[in-house]
Amino acid sequence: MALKDGYAEIQVNVGNANIPSSFNNISYVRIYKKDDNNNLDYIDLTYEDAKGDEIVVRAEKVDDDTYAAIVDENVSLTDIKAKAESNSAKVQIEPNTTYKTSYDEYKEYQLTSDEQNVNINVKTFIRYK
Repeated sequence: MALKDGYAEIQVNVGNANIPSSFNNISYVRIYKKDDNNNLDYIDLTYEDAKGDEIVVRAEKVDDDTYAAIVDENVSLTDIKAKAESNSAKVQIEPNTTYKTSYDEYKEYQLTSDEQNVNINVKTFIRYK
């Protein structure tokens, strides 16, 4: 059975075993291959500079679990966007409380110190259609 778009599809005829002519309802079962990719594709910080222009800063990966971004010193609010490599992964930027499929955003994150940590969680997920 070959995978198509990450899944295999099997046709199932549904009916009563005692009435062969009742097998006219067709259903489909999709079997998905598990995707263990919980890596981030990118993290962007977006803010307005002193002139009112929108600035986007892409965080750079420092090590396996750490990204870093530098914003202008007068910035107090920034939007944070995180995108997973896998479209079936779930992403959560704390303090958001829910995971979203492949992408999350936190609007107007308050920067209160020169160096600040933000937890971004990514977990694998199997999507059923």
